[in-house]
Amino acid sequence: MVTTTHRTSITSTTKNTATARDILNDTVVMNATSTKNGDESKISPAVETDIASTNNIYNAISDEDGVLDGMNVTITNTSPRENNHTEGAQRTDIAGDTNTTMMDELLSGTNVKDDASFTNGTHKDHNDVQIFQNSQKWLDGPRFGNIHESRMTSDFVKKLIFDAPTPSLLAFNDSEHLLNLSICPSDSNFVNSQPSNEPTRYIASMAMRLMYLAIHEHQHKPARAEAIARGLMMQKSDVNINQTIPSVQNQNVAGPFDFECDPETKYIVASIPSRRGFGSNFRGFGIEPIMLGIMMDRVALYMNSLEFGPTSLRWDFFYSNCPRKDMQCMFMPLSPCVLTHEDILSAVDLPDDDLKRFRTTGYLDDKYKNAKVLVVQTNNLLVHPKGFENSIVEKITSLLNRGLDSTGASDGMKLVHNSTSDHFLLEEVKRYIFNPQNQWEVWQPAALYVMRPNEFLQSELDRILGKIIPQDFDPNSAIGIPIRDGDKCGKESQCMPFDMYIQLAKEMAAKRTLQRRRAQQGEDNITSIAEGGVMYETILVSSDSKSLTDQRSKYVTNASFPFRIIANDEDIGQGHGRPAFFYSNANAVMISTMVALKMHLLPETLVFNSCSNFHQLIVAFYKGCGRAEVGYYESLLQNDNKAFRMWCDW
Repeated sequence: MVTTTHRTSITSTTKNTATARDILNDTVVMNATSTKNGDESKISPAVETDIASTNNIYNAISDEDGVLDGMNVTITNTSPRENNHTEGAQRTDIAGDTNTTMMDELLSGTNVKDDASFTNGTHKDHNDVQIFQNSQKWLDGPRFGNIHESRMTSDFVKKLIFDAPTPSLLAFNDSEHLLNLSICPSDSNFVNSQPSNEPTRYIASMAMRLMYLAIHEHQHKPARAEAIARGLMMQKSDVNINQTIPSVQNQNVAGPFDFECDPETKYIVASIPSRRGFGSNFRGFGIEPIMLGIMMDRVALYMNSLEFGPTSLRWDFFYSNCPRKDMQCMFMPLSPCVLTHEDILSAVDLPDDDLKRFRTTGYLDDKYKNAKVLVVQTNNLLVHPKGFENSIVEKITSLLNRGLDSTGASDGMKLVHNSTSDHFLLEEVKRYIFNPQNQWEVWQPAALYVMRPNEFLQSELDRILGKIIPQDFDPNSAIGIPIRDGDKCGKESQCMPFDMYIQLAKEMAAKRTLQRRRAQQGEDNITSIAEGGVMYETILVSSDSKSLTDQRSKYVTNASFPFRIIANDEDIGQGHGRPAFFYSNANAVMISTMVALKMHLLPETLVFNSCSNFHQLIVAFYKGCGRAEVGYYESLLQNDNKAFRMWCDW
């Protein structure tokens, strides 16, 4: 049974009691006194825990210089709150004077009020600092928890939930942790933005970063109050995040990344089917729900293989053979917010016609607006949701203002007025996002966000790529050629033998060498690469056909063939894109797929087959965070040599 926690109010006095700094240091909790009906007594364990939660609020707003030192605090125990709030998370409010900030109250000695207007966890006064308390319904569960990973320490979870960008667009160091969670190369402009002499690409990269971070903020923000209550703002890397809340600690224990989130949070839930190849299914079902969530102001979640609830959420997930059978087998949870079984049983399906109407007009009927959980089946590759650009720009502005607010700036110093350079960059980012020619580019950050590798997949990517990529690898002298073969051939697309792909690489190396030398020297009349030879020495290849990539062994680097060919020897080469037949090899197939995707983000030049959904996905990632910032990509259908322009059935 859950211990009923008492509601506490905090009053600054001049009595000889514990100082705020003492409380922050956890040195005097057991010496605090509670006052009830005028009598002082030792505080009860339940109230002690509430004090611990309150301590976290003090810790969250204190600074390193100890501005709260010497402030005296008395903990006053009022009557216990009745445990009857079943319609959402309970919060204990610390309400402040509407004309002062919380810090002003604490430093000035203003009494912190007990908010009698609190009902069912829905109080929203912006001047209130609220201590989150989980609802009994959520604690009782059962819940659909997030995957448990060893890296989900308190410090890691804290960074996920609280990290914000620095107030200047020219310095994003505080966001590097979040950007590095993506599959993007660590030295890409997406992760490490650097000034560029190619302003168009620089702005495109900046837009990708900001949209990605805005999506992250949207997905994690509802857990922030609860994380504060759990103690995640404490400056102790080894703190157990469940230790400060007995209801979480003692009953139906929540995982380290399982949060009820703000009671007013609404959700959009989708699933990833497995009836086609991963590229096709992910592009059709895995990207747009994130965008719809931004537009509807709903947290997006993906669920598969449920035993009850809407039919689409019962679809099997064949891309991994891990026990949970969903996207988290390979990718990070989309949000710390987790739903209960009851939430799913009460979920509302959004019919296709109403979804199409929202996609094209932005209209959503009230019966869907008011539903806590809305279930969608998107299967959309062709129609761009109208109004997404406005919604994501609003999220970006809100995110950047939060980054500025974290420095203590006043309302009159929001980012858009912070500096001339920031104002210019933000306006350029907006112009990029609203440009109709970039309509499909704004889908890329959502794809990047969804496909953040989980701990298991990331370790496999690091291991395999660390083994196959030589230490002297130079991305600026590399060409990537993903090859779609297997069951695609003769049905949906024409295919080529391996020797033709090598010829393609040789011709592309010559073509790109000429283009780059002309650009470097500013001379269009350069027609020969004889002087200095080709600028490429490495060919990266991948394929779903292992027999194809194994043929690289007959090519030996020499004077007539100045290339080395790199491929993943552990690639299982399943030969088809039918997940239902992956069986026990499902993990190996998915790992091989993601190794191929990340490997092809590395080269300066990428040649792809536009007849493959997986190759289209590679290109989307390449443009979002790969070498496209300084490189070149080309479809086979655009190649100068007609022999390489393979037909496809699209």
